[in-house]
Amino acid sequence: MRKKILFILLFSSMSIIFSQSSQVMDKIIESDTVEFRYGLYLILVASNHISQDIDPLSVQDSDIINQLNSMNIKINPQEINSNLTYFNAAYLVMESLNIKGGVFYTIFKNPRYALRELKYLTYLQKDIDGNDYISGIELINLIGEALHE
Repeated sequence: MRKKILFILLFSSMSIIFSQSSQVMDKIIESDTVEFRYGLYLILVASNHISQDIDPLSVQDSDIINQLNSMNIKINPQEINSNLTYFNAAYLVMESLNIKGGVFYTIFKNPRYALRELKYLTYLQKDIDGNDYISGIELINLIGEALHE
């Protein structure tokens, strides 16, 4: 049953990002842990902040930081070359899709409260540890859930 639900969510999420480069999508889907720049690419394309024609590997770190700063998203620059955690994925999704959070997220816009908000909205499971790395399928499902609201 869980596999059927996962397949349906994956299939519906894929319609949102169907025209992206197949190599990039294959890399994201097949990965157990998503690299920060690939996860950021997927989130920003889904939220229409960047073009899907951009190659995530060809973008300089300074350009990534500038794009995030222009969106008022504060991320530690050292994290750009690491894997994407649930904390950062939740924060990037909340900020890039302009999801209004609860009281604590509104006051303290940070990854911790973004993750709590997405758990509350049932976009993520309650038992997820924010320091764990998110997989490609989980990231696509998260974006799909957030876009459907």
